[in-house]
Amino acid sequence: MRWPEQAPDISQTRWRFLLVTLGADGLIAAALAIGELHISNTPFAILGAGILFAVSAANFWGLHSLCRISPDRRSAGSWAREAFFAQILTAFLALYIIVVGVITDPLNMTETVKSHDWRALAVFAIAGVVGSVALAWMLLLGGQTQIRWTTTTVLISSLIPLSGLAQYWLQNTYLPANSAPQVDVSVELSPQTQTGQTTHLSAKVIVHNRGTGKVNVAGALMRVTAYAKTTDQPEVPHDCLVYNADQQWCQVEGGMDISGVNYDADFRADPTRATDARLLYAGLLYSGPSAFLVPGETDTFQRVVDIDSDTRLARLSVNAVFLPERRIDDVRSCYDTHASGYADYEKFSREVNVAKRDWDRTQVPIVSELLVQRYLCMNYEIAPGDIISWLLGKRYVMVFHTKLSDPQDPGNEYPTIESFYRLADRNGDPLPEESRVLKKIGRANPASDQVVVAEYAPGEPIKSEDKH
Repeated sequence: MRWPEQAPDISQTRWRFLLVTLGADGLIAAALAIGELHISNTPFAILGAGILFAVSAANFWGLHSLCRISPDRRSAGSWAREAFFAQILTAFLALYIIVVGVITDPLNMTETVKSHDWRALAVFAIAGVVGSVALAWMLLLGGQTQIRWTTTTVLISSLIPLSGLAQYWLQNTYLPANSAPQVDVSVELSPQTQTGQTTHLSAKVIVHNRGTGKVNVAGALMRVTAYAKTTDQPEVPHDCLVYNADQQWCQVEGGMDISGVNYDADFRADPTRATDARLLYAGLLYSGPSAFLVPGETDTFQRVVDIDSDTRLARLSVNAVFLPERRIDDVRSCYDTHASGYADYEKFSREVNVAKRDWDRTQVPIVSELLVQRYLCMNYEIAPGDIISWLLGKRYVMVFHTKLSDPQDPGNEYPTIESFYRLADRNGDPLPEESRVLKKIGRANPASDQVVVAEYAPGEPIKSEDKH
């Protein structure tokens, strides 16, 4: 096999280097297209793979044109024009990889360099080199392309229909997947019947997905608590200079939390402290790590809970976390063997249903279990959304806790749920990160964290089920 014959209007060195450039760019674009199809099979992922295949085909066609033996084709500028368009597409692809990689990376470039994230740096470096070479060839070949205005007009006009497709993708795919889910949660706690000194309450929860995209349910918990009529009155805060029955401003200052850390904090003239709550019912609204809501779906959950006559009030609370549609690579337990919910569901179920204990004083023996934070835990391993995310190697984990008790935060009723994002290592285990980095990850993966509450206080007698 002999080396292809050189084009007459280009130097031998440039001609051979152009052959290598077109061949390498074609292979890179083809590899990215195959990787895109392997990562995701959504309609727009297939479209993205098609665009990558088009970039690859343009480079291989330019390579084919450059290697043709017919001298009239080469001297007429056809090979230069086809190579020029191939390098335009390659330059745009390289720029797209760099821009998207920087925008979606929770670490800025300075932090990436400091952390020696060689995989991300290598991707940026390769894309930068490929884009620079493509730009250089565009400058060198620009005078040999012999592009006619009519040809340019046809190419530009052919791109106009793509604007409608881009708008459809933006409204129906990109925005729903990159915005907080639009889910409405409404609750109702109402009396139904009465049997002697027992009142039967209906606890009703309605969940409605009013968005246009599918929503993943990371977790949703329903809790009913009761407060007795007789409780110990709280002590007067020490920093109150003036306090009496008519002036309770000091209690207001200590009873509300504008930071949002304690969402159960509120002021009442006759306070109901979370430590006085008696748990009547607690249950998950959705079971399993693969629960989801399709657009327009409405789910209704209703339970009957009994309260005694000595109850001052009952409270129905719903804590829920909703995510935009994300492909989950795996769901694992947070400890022990990190069992996979997909590969070994039996072991996974055993591990996630055993409470984990958290004691911050590691050098001091546990005096009482009442002083230990206890929670159930599992990790959602978020799959990369596209080939660029996979190349950058940024793996995300959503850590999901069902807190059973927390003596360091006595202002909340339990059980409750909480979730947060973390970067993960190659094994999917969360890595400790700065809060600033975690906020960037949260902004890139928006979630809807909802807390909805309804209360009922026994009042007038209602329909009785007594036989007497």
